[in-house]
Amino acid sequence: EKQAALGTIRAQLDAFRRDDYTTAAKFQSAKLKKNFSSTAAFRRAIREGYPQFANYKTVAFGPVSADKTGNTVAVPVT
Repeated sequence: EKQAALGTIRAQLDAFRRDDYTTAAKFQSAKLKKNFSSTAAFRRAIREGYPQFANYKTVAFGPVSADKTGNTVAVPVT
């Protein structure tokens, strides 16, 4: 679960870097997907609210933790 979470985060960040928000949107949680009416709305929210994701230069991951079921994984990302 931990490696899968890191892979998902990297894939989404790479999609942001390529300006490929259609792919990036696929990595959202079901809960987040409900917040955006379209890919364009998602792109706008990321570019305006979280430009550090869209324009990152480097990424570092902290210690990953998961609950016993593997349903919830926490990954500190800098």
